[in-house]
This record gives sequence, C-alpha cells and structure tokens, in this order.
Amino acid sequence: MNQWNISKCAVSFNSVDDAMNYMCSHKYDGLILERDDGTFSAVCPEYPEGFYPEAKIVKEVTCSTEK
Repeated sequence: MNQWNISKCAVSFNSVDDAMNYMCSHKYDGLILERDDGTFSAVCPEYPEGFYPEAKIVKEVTCSTEK
C-alpha cells in the first residue's frame, strides 16, 4: 500500500536521482516530473494530470513492497 500523505503529495528535488532515492527510501510509488525551472518533483500516484501544466513525466516509480 502506498503511504503518501495527500497534503504532501509533491516534493521538489534538484535531480532525478535525489527524487528516486527519496521515493524508494520511503517505499513510495508515483511519478517524477521535470519542471520548466529545471527542478524535479516526486509526486504521488494520484497526481492529477495537468496540475503542473509545464511538467513532463520523466519516470514512473514503483518502490513499494506490496504490489
């Protein structure tokens, strides 16, 4: 089961690797988005498409232990 806190469904990072490490260390599933300002956001699976209209999905992440 994914344990994202809905009030903190997006966290910003300076690199894809940092976002990936964060998500896997917390066993989160979700997406990593590249923002137009050069930062990356780790977002939960419930991320509403278009919430960050400029963002591009760069990676889908599956780090949870339960499938």
